Amino acid sequence: MTATFVLVHSPVVGPATWRPVADELAARAIGVVVPKLTPPLEAARPWWSTAATEVVAAVDALDATAGRQRIDAESPPPGAGADVVLVGHSGTGPRLPAIGERLAAAGHRVVAALFVDAGLPRSGGRAGEALPAGFAELLDDLVGDDGLLPPWPQWWPPGTMADLVPDPAVRAAVAAECPPVPRSLFDEPVPVAAGWPGCTPCGYLSFSYEDEATEAERRGWVVARMEGLHLHPVVAPHDVADALQLLVAALDVRL
Repeated sequence: MTATFVLVHSPVVGPATWRPVADELAARAIGVVVPKLTPPLEAARPWWSTAATEVVAAVDALDATAGRQRIDAESPPPGAGADVVLVGHSGTGPRLPAIGERLAAAGHRVVAALFVDAGLPRSGGRAGEALPAGFAELLDDLVGDDGLLPPWPQWWPPGTMADLVPDPAVRAAVAAECPPVPRSLFDEPVPVAAGWPGCTPCGYLSFSYEDEATEAERRGWVVARMEGLHLHPVVAPHDVADALQLLVAALDVRL
């Protein structure tokens, strides 16, 4: 049975950050789906649980996601469970094991987990513990009296988004999906099963998260590095799709 990429976006952005890569993989006749997750301000808490439920629903409906993934003779029939390569970008990283556990409970098989410029899971921790050094202080400076952080593009100095995403149309599409988020999102405990990742092979693709890539190497994961910035998936989707395929091949997963 061949595996399908499940590309999960960060809670502070939307699926536009993965769509160019999804389109590239689909053009190669590789199975792919991009779940659209409810923004944290609108979702039932904890957010990771709502996100996991939505990822499971997207995988359950793989045979109905026309134009987003391949269905061929080797694809499982509806309800039989799917083999998935679970991919998380940025703030999804700490939540990826919990999402994977929910997929497994629903009868699907996570045959690999890939972290793309993402925070790493920490047993018994909060999502905020995976933030880069000094990031919590930035959030504390940004939070309003209502407990909300502004949309993610407004966290950075003027011109930063143009550096991250030079194409104005793509940049506008990404920004349009960035809602305000509760500061408390980063204080939610995120479960990581004892013994994780177990037999699930893991890989890491770094553009700018060098500390995390080094830690992934220490954990014995397959690690790849690309020159680029944090939103490289929308800047160079062809190259990112290549890198994901190479990581999966190194983990001996069949697409």
